[in-house]
Amino acid sequence: MQIHCTGVNYFWTINNKKTMSFFNAVLRDNDLEKHDGRALWKYKISNQNVEDFRGALLNQTIGSIQSTDAALYYAYWWQHIYNGGKPSKTQVLEGTHLSLFGEEKAEVFYEKAKEGAERLGITWIKRQNTLYFKTLLLQGGIPVKHLGNNKGAYMNFLRAVLDIQPESIEDFCDDENITNHLPQSSRNDIIYQSCFEIIRAVLDDQNDLDGLFEGAEDLKDVLSDLRIRRKGLKKRIARFKPNNAWSLDLVNGKISLQINLRPTYTKESLAALLELNEEAEEREYSLFLDNNLLCKFRRLLNGNYKLEMYSKASIPWNGEEEYPEVYFLANEKKQILNTFIDIVPSLTEPTLWTRVSENSWRLVKGNSTLNQNVAVLSPPQYTLPGDFEVLKVSESEVLWKTFEGELKLSYLDEEHTFYANLESLNWTVVQHKPEWMLKSNLAVIKNNLEVFIYDSENQRVTKKSKLYWRKHRSKNDWTRFYHRGEVPVGCLDVKIDSEGLVGYDVVFNIGDLNLSYKDQKIDSGRIVTENTQTLKLALYETGPLKIDHSENEYILTLNLEEKLIPTSIKASYGSKGIRKLKFDILTPFKGLQVINQNGEKVDPNTTLFLDRLPGLRILGSSSFRLRFKNTGDLNQEIRISKEAGTLQPLSVFAEEIKRLYYLGDVMKHQNKVEMELNDGANKISYEFSLFSHTLEVKDQFNGKVSIYESDDELSLFAIPLYCKPENISPIELEFYEGHYLLPQNDISQQFVIISSAENGNKLMPRFVKTSEDIHSLGTNERISAYHDKLLAASFKNDIWREVLAYFKVCVNYDLPFSTFDQLRALSRSSALASMAFFFLGMNQEDIDEFIQKSVRELELDLGFCFHWISMADWGKSFMQANSLYEEDCFSSITQIMRLYFEEQELEAVSFLISNNQDIEAKVITNEDIRSLRSELGHRVLEELPDGSPKNVENDILPVMNHQQVRLLIQSPIAVSDSIKGKQWEKISIWSGDDYREKIRRNIQYAQYLNKEFYNRVLLYALTK
Repeated sequence: MQIHCTGVNYFWTINNKKTMSFFNAVLRDNDLEKHDGRALWKYKISNQNVEDFRGALLNQTIGSIQSTDAALYYAYWWQHIYNGGKPSKTQVLEGTHLSLFGEEKAEVFYEKAKEGAERLGITWIKRQNTLYFKTLLLQGGIPVKHLGNNKGAYMNFLRAVLDIQPESIEDFCDDENITNHLPQSSRNDIIYQSCFEIIRAVLDDQNDLDGLFEGAEDLKDVLSDLRIRRKGLKKRIARFKPNNAWSLDLVNGKISLQINLRPTYTKESLAALLELNEEAEEREYSLFLDNNLLCKFRRLLNGNYKLEMYSKASIPWNGEEEYPEVYFLANEKKQILNTFIDIVPSLTEPTLWTRVSENSWRLVKGNSTLNQNVAVLSPPQYTLPGDFEVLKVSESEVLWKTFEGELKLSYLDEEHTFYANLESLNWTVVQHKPEWMLKSNLAVIKNNLEVFIYDSENQRVTKKSKLYWRKHRSKNDWTRFYHRGEVPVGCLDVKIDSEGLVGYDVVFNIGDLNLSYKDQKIDSGRIVTENTQTLKLALYETGPLKIDHSENEYILTLNLEEKLIPTSIKASYGSKGIRKLKFDILTPFKGLQVINQNGEKVDPNTTLFLDRLPGLRILGSSSFRLRFKNTGDLNQEIRISKEAGTLQPLSVFAEEIKRLYYLGDVMKHQNKVEMELNDGANKISYEFSLFSHTLEVKDQFNGKVSIYESDDELSLFAIPLYCKPENISPIELEFYEGHYLLPQNDISQQFVIISSAENGNKLMPRFVKTSEDIHSLGTNERISAYHDKLLAASFKNDIWREVLAYFKVCVNYDLPFSTFDQLRALSRSSALASMAFFFLGMNQEDIDEFIQKSVRELELDLGFCFHWISMADWGKSFMQANSLYEEDCFSSITQIMRLYFEEQELEAVSFLISNNQDIEAKVITNEDIRSLRSELGHRVLEELPDGSPKNVENDILPVMNHQQVRLLIQSPIAVSDSIKGKQWEKISIWSGDDYREKIRRNIQYAQYLNKEFYNRVLLYALTK
């Protein structure tokens, strides 16, 4: 049998007779020439299609069955034939002659179906493993036949599932109150997943499932009933309590905070973590702990969010009994998190701990736990019964006692009782700190008591709870809390009673206390207090800080000779004899200055390194502007202006700094990015560099190199050049007597020296050779030679394996892709860029990481964009990639391209390129361009760089009427010319001299300034 393929359109040739395949027949009946990416249940499949397929099976071997036919039949079987019981591979073939051959042939047919799913771009369901069988069946949607035969049971089950508004099948599959609605034979994960899809479609108000019930009129009321029921539901957002924990290591006597975050979050679950009122929708959220960047949540291509840690997940406790300040930034706006950490260690009060491992223990909130292996940590003044240990924890002497059942300990007239193996309450008091309050030793409230209750899975529940309060450590009766404003100001004990489970907490009500900041300068400030009630507020002098206090006013001054500006001011609030609130307040000092995490001033004109930004902050206000400008030899006039808030972390601006670097050649050490702080009257500036160290190569021919003008010892590696692909891997350099020894081997005599990133140190990559006899071409000649070789070679050639090896080195060691000439060559032409896109994409394990990070940085670094590639070049490279992988990854190749254009928000452009579809684009009017100018503002318009690309189709928009935004109009039109393949060589945006390089960077800058306008003009130009 021979197979003739074009895309996924193919025929069988059986006994010299050409027969249309099952899948192709379905495509024809759906008026399609090829698969368009839809789920298989969305195809209309006629009975005749099925009978023809079964008949064809009689005349061929099972090994010759087309893979996409097998995948489609799996989907059809699940939707129209399955009728209960646990589905199996042999059941799928019942009704065909293949069932006569038993399990062995069923396994072959299943493998065929898997291959077909791969070709069609079907995404496998993954939990702990890849669920191929389940995925194949669920391409059929829901088992319509089985549902019809058990309509009542399914209706009750679907209603129950709808009511809990699940995020996944795990939310209901173990709940017998829900699953018992189904017949015993239907209680399996595949049924649950099918029903989950129905419920999510109803909850999300999707109409896709309507087609599933065509031909089954008696089942259409199922969807109708669920949609009516949904309208009466109050939207439920899954709210999980952050699973952060304080850990005690008994061996070293250290306590640390363990930050436990999930690797991925849905929009809803991230919203719950970040205490948002609506779904998460920003591209990125940056989470800070005490002004240090802890992690980022980056939106993935599927809408979920991926966690990227920037700090260690284990943070040593500083011994202070205070809640850390936790907040996130999104779009440069700050929001405090009030429930992220709901307990802090104490060495002055007894606390309960539960064993995690032999020497590791976790702090428990409250005085009881279901665990049996528990202990109490207590200050030495308390009396403990029986034997106990004396330990040193965080430099303080404490008592440690493990116990079973119940433990009572006392001090003077105080008594504490702790319980093991007893069900406990899981809760969080919602804090309401004002913006000027940072850390505090107690949970802070403002006239209101609000508590979140969680179940054993840390899922927030709606259990009713009764709240009580009394003055801290008083013997008074508990007072029931009903309404806001009825709790007194000061320290309060709180009792939470939730359906018989009781918990105790301590809070401090600051009432309407407020601080107003006045006359803020770099060395002085005035703080006015309001509503101190009957309690006393005190601010404390530290270091160079002097404080004068009169009535409700504090005047703070600094001795600037000490070059220290406090990032916060210590304070307390309370009354004598009662536990006080101890906290830090926001510094009142503002001015043109960058300070480090210790409050030390960073001198202007200092070079700052990107890997050392954490801890650096701007001592400014919202009226300050940052102006980043490149100081190298290319695009010096491009600016990116940003506003800075008080104590704004510099790491917030890391992306803008890096973007400006990419406007020039990052491999030129003289290139810097300047940050200018300007308040209208004064200005100071700082420089940024990507690299902290450079390499001294004067002794390279003697086999050694050193760090230029530095005694720092870095871990250096040599990356071999001009060698076999299998030898391209880092070789660690030995450090000997102040020098690093270059490799002496037969692999290569030419290397690029790089470093690992350690403590913010990063070496600028540098080319070295171990022999004077080696002569090489100039940079442009080398890059041109690589371009020509790559363009002429197939993907199986060693030169492409070199490209992949160097690409991986750059990703693994966070190097600029421009480090290697093989990668620089990729941007020299549309034809080679298209080949590189598919080749690199097909060799990635994490496609999200590739599209969202690697591709983005490759484009910025090399100064081009993949979406500039011409339609013709996309087509040629697609066929080459498809041919290399023997058509098994047709859908994967298509998916990579589709995901890229989705990330660029250019889906319509991808349709034009791949399907040549007719798409209507909205006309760009003069009013649109005037709105663009207004939106950008005078400052940005004045800063637009010179140098716009020339257009072949220069009559598309009235550029002459809008010279001020000429760059933003002509850039997407030039890209359209490139995509259409209409550019003349002398004005092409590909290759060329340094001026052409500048034009390409300007096009990228135009896209960055206003992506929406850029995309609209591009689509409009493509349709003209």
